[in-house]
Amino acid sequence: MSWYSKFSLSPGDRGIYPFHKGSDMGSLLRFLKKQDYTWCRVLKGYRPVWDKLLGKRVEEINFSIWETHNGIVCVPQHYTGFDDFAQQYLMKAIELNKAVVIVGHPAGISRQKSESKEHFDKFMKLAATAVGEGKLEVMSVTSYINSHIGKEHSTG
Repeated sequence: MSWYSKFSLSPGDRGIYPFHKGSDMGSLLRFLKKQDYTWCRVLKGYRPVWDKLLGKRVEEINFSIWETHNGIVCVPQHYTGFDDFAQQYLMKAIELNKAVVIVGHPAGISRQKSESKEHFDKFMKLAATAVGEGKLEVMSVTSYINSHIGKEHSTG
């Protein structure tokens, strides 16, 4: 999705703002605020169009910050899946004491890709070990926002 205020344009957009109000992240955030949402997950890597045209790449492991726009905390989705790369991402987050958001879709468990059951089980064992050693704290998005970003985002 495009985010015009960040000069980020997505070539895959099926509509153009203002004709399709949901085609701009800024417009979507304003709508979510009206519906009393306090946070939403966004893909990492919003880049200005000139960075894309110049071929500048986003770092492989990038701990995008949790930004607030239009009163909505934009939660960065750092990676989708639980494979070796996700495990490296988790270990780097632990090493640097960073928050990381790793996600997967339940339907992915049955596929032999990054969200597979085998990868998920390995990822969870790694996370459980880190929790047991006191190196990792796992919390909900709302809990993280309340404890690290501000009390004004206490629901969501």
